[in-house]
Amino acid sequence: MIPEFDLLSSDEVELMHKAPMLVCILIAGADGRIDQSEISKAISLASEKYVPGKSRLAEFYDEVGSDFEDKLKIVIQGFPLKEKERSPKVIDELRELNPILKKLDRQFSIEFYKSLKEIAMEIANSSGGVLGMKKVGQEEARYLSLDMINDPSQSWEDQVEDFLTVQLYRSASSFSCGWYSVLNSFTTLTLVYLASDPAPHLV
Repeated sequence: MIPEFDLLSSDEVELMHKAPMLVCILIAGADGRIDQSEISKAISLASEKYVPGKSRLAEFYDEVGSDFEDKLKIVIQGFPLKEKERSPKVIDELRELNPILKKLDRQFSIEFYKSLKEIAMEIANSSGGVLGMKKVGQEEARYLSLDMINDPSQSWEDQVEDFLTVQLYRSASSFSCGWYSVLNSFTTLTLVYLASDPAPHLV
């Protein structure tokens, strides 16, 4: 076990080791299919980016990569087969990383978080590829930001601001069609009024 995990409980260490697989399952399974070969490739590419002695994640991904396919099968079996039932459970588990990352060295947490984002993008590109072209599908894009995990490089205030921005955007999107219709009607009435009275009196 890497030294950074010395202060963690056994359950917390287990979740840290599961996290890359959980990200893979979430993104790869977003379209209803989980291609284990794509996941293995993503983890392999992630581990190759971290050079022993230069990155503290090198040893971590060595541990994750050991007997990876067997571990992955066990983790997948612990979730429902249907994406609509599986994804919320995976998201809940990933959200449990937030208090754990606060216990770890900040720089390690930042690097770990970045590696999860890279894995997510690699999986999305593989799963969303069309005719050999790198393209992220709509299903994968839903979870690509991994917004259930707080970015350790951001302050608490930044995280709150980002959360409110996302919620505001989602709310605006939900009502955009209705508000657009109202605004369009108002604009039309205004133009009709101005056309009927080209020089309105200003009081």
